[in-house]
Amino acid sequence: MKNAFIAIVVSSVLLSGCAIAKPYHEASSKIDNASSVAAPGVADPLHAVKFVGNDYINGKDVPINVSVGNGFTKAMINDEPAKVKRVNANFYEIRGSGYIVSLIVNPEGVESASWNKTKGRSHGGLNRVE
Repeated sequence: MKNAFIAIVVSSVLLSGCAIAKPYHEASSKIDNASSVAAPGVADPLHAVKFVGNDYINGKDVPINVSVGNGFTKAMINDEPAKVKRVNANFYEIRGSGYIVSLIVNPEGVESASWNKTKGRSHGGLNRVE
């Protein structure tokens, strides 16, 4: 009786939050619905987003392009890979190409984005690209 009770408890705990895998003949080789990150009507603050801004170098405006992937795990600054650091649930830093990009996130999405140079005092804001 004790073993049956333990088996029921263990199986219910294991299956309570797990998705059941498809059989091999039903599984596809590609990820199904990769573009839809959240269910309809659910806010997804960490969806892919792009920003643009301007730096002023040697008397010329130089564009800064920042793109962040879903989940804020991958990022690019000026088409070069950058490192993403999660400081806390509401603040991310992205470093690369001589820039540090700061992102403030709220439940609806990115609230604010700005950049700083890694050397010097240059800084500025970033505008979201729709």
